[in-house]
Amino acid sequence: MTVYRHISEAKKAKELSVSLQCELLGVSESGYWAWAKRAPSDRALHDAWLTERIRAVHEASKGRYGSPRVHAMLRRHGIRVGEKRVARLMRSATSENKHSLEIAEPASPLRGSGPPTSRSSTTRTATSTITPPPTGVATTG
Repeated sequence: MTVYRHISEAKKAKELSVSLQCELLGVSESGYWAWAKRAPSDRALHDAWLTERIRAVHEASKGRYGSPRVHAMLRRHGIRVGEKRVARLMRSATSENKHSLEIAEPASPLRGSGPPTSRSSTTRTATSTITPPPTGVATTG
């Protein structure tokens, strides 16, 4: 976590004023405000998009898939990303959501959630519809 993000979180929690925190942490107040007004980076936007895809796959698997299997499902859907990046995003999504990757509404509709037709329930795999990233965002990890 960057110093500025720490200041922002404390500001939201109304713990200390921004000027006092900047003074205590040895950073300029103008630097904080410049950081706060800056648009998110391409990587941050892609991480947000990728986290939604990870949540969709994780939810489709009923929470059974860890990062290696989620990574494999993303690769099957044509999303080129490293397994370590998937693991990092799953960890951050878990800590942000109080130890759960479940979301109220998936970002994309899920298919294959009905009962299995010819396979037993132990061999059924989760499938999901994956949408492309927003324009202007690189898809390499």
